[in-house]
Amino acid sequence: GNILTWWKDRSIIYKQLSRLALSLLAISASSATAERIFSGTGRILEAKRQLLSPESVDSLIKLYICIVLARLRFRVRVRGPRTCKQGLTCFKRSKYYAQCIGKEMAAVATIPIQYIALGGRCGGEKDTREPLICAIGTYCFIQNENYGECRTSCPSNWYCQKQTLPEWAPCGGETYVGLTKCKESLQCYAHSKWYSECRSECPEGWKC
Repeated sequence: GNILTWWKDRSIIYKQLSRLALSLLAISASSATAERIFSGTGRILEAKRQLLSPESVDSLIKLYICIVLARLRFRVRVRGPRTCKQGLTCFKRSKYYAQCIGKEMAAVATIPIQYIALGGRCGGEKDTREPLICAIGTYCFIQNENYGECRTSCPSNWYCQKQTLPEWAPCGGETYVGLTKCKESLQCYAHSKWYSECRSECPEGWKC
């Protein structure tokens, strides 16, 4: 399946990690630079240079790589295309690098994250302040359909006591804060003292 779709479907479970994944996985992989460098090193060790010492060869290869990378950066900065193809938008990741990505992906990447302090409201059908993420060490526990709150645990009479987690969702660990009850037919298996996950069976090598 599509890895971007996988992360999008699980953005509710992995709020911060999914935003990072969607941002990085949009970068197209390419081996052109590595192949160009390997081809160039072959020209360094030609027949007329068989008496070069290993140290000299190592220095020449490093110098060649630096020259190639410097040329690539210059070409991208000065001669590279300035516009994206139709349907794509130019997203600036830093002052050194910009990338053509889909408009939907750009919209997700540019939305500022707002962190909610302990005790702050974080959910409910009427809450339209998005995206909102509870501060580290807290979780958005739902009281009812109209109200949720960033807390360190779920109160006994709140709706979050009835909520369950799907397969692959984190469910426990030494510093974990969040829901701990897995869906029916699933159990919360421990991978280590730091991390547990809802699975249908204990994976090999886990500390179940």
